[in-house]
Amino acid sequence: MSKNPESRRLTSGQFRCLFPALSRQVWLDTPAAPPAATPVSQALKTAIDQWTSGDFAWTDWVDAGDEARVIFARLLGVSPSTVALLASTGEAAATVAKDLPAGDIVIGDLEYRSLLFPFMNAEDGEHQLIRATSGAPGVRTSDLIAAITKRARLVVVSDVLSQDGHRLDLKRLREATDAVGAQLFVDATQSLGALRFDYDRIRPDYLVVHGYKWLLTPRGAAFLVVRDSLVRDMRPLAPNVQSSIDGMYFGGTPSLWPTAARLDTSPGVALLGRCP
Repeated sequence: MSKNPESRRLTSGQFRCLFPALSRQVWLDTPAAPPAATPVSQALKTAIDQWTSGDFAWTDWVDAGDEARVIFARLLGVSPSTVALLASTGEAAATVAKDLPAGDIVIGDLEYRSLLFPFMNAEDGEHQLIRATSGAPGVRTSDLIAAITKRARLVVVSDVLSQDGHRLDLKRLREATDAVGAQLFVDATQSLGALRFDYDRIRPDYLVVHGYKWLLTPRGAAFLVVRDSLVRDMRPLAPNVQSSIDGMYFGGTPSLWPTAARLDTSPGVALLGRCP
């Protein structure tokens, strides 16, 4: 992603020219994964070349992750303090699943496994997984709402499910969760970048996006947005040197960031490059 996404606007033709693969083929599979855009692949190549030659500073890698956090927050219109840097949708789901208050978790029966399996793993004496079903290949808004009871504590959905391309009515789901005091977890991986997401209107408690589809990042660049009032009660899935605010590397005890950075995992190669 560019440091200044509003600094220039491209025509469709100019945008298309950023993808060398499109000079020889028509690409229809971006919902699975798109070909690389030149600014992204060049940024990664530069980072790897500097790493190979020794002309790099490891602190730049950390700074690159923080820059990505700010840019992603600007895209959604949220505070960077609510954004955590993770490597996958599954990590984000598992981070949320482990700290849920007792109650039911409502999710589509055929939800994408990176969402489904972490919440299945959370099922125990305090949490029951309610798998909403539908006559269609993917679950529909009405099916999820019908599965929400007063015991519901979390409703987990994909904004768009790649199985059939159906888009849920998130506003209706937000109203249904509000009615019983449940939280809403949204995976916008299949939509953000191609479709606008009205964060203020939907007010998700948790929003995860893996950027390798419509946001054109490499794999391994995922973002978890946590509602501000929930951040301080959350613990990292795998506490690490990035989790602590004190900047120390050896010994001691965790002193977690007061922001969603407390949930960060160490930045991988996907976040090392900087696009011009």
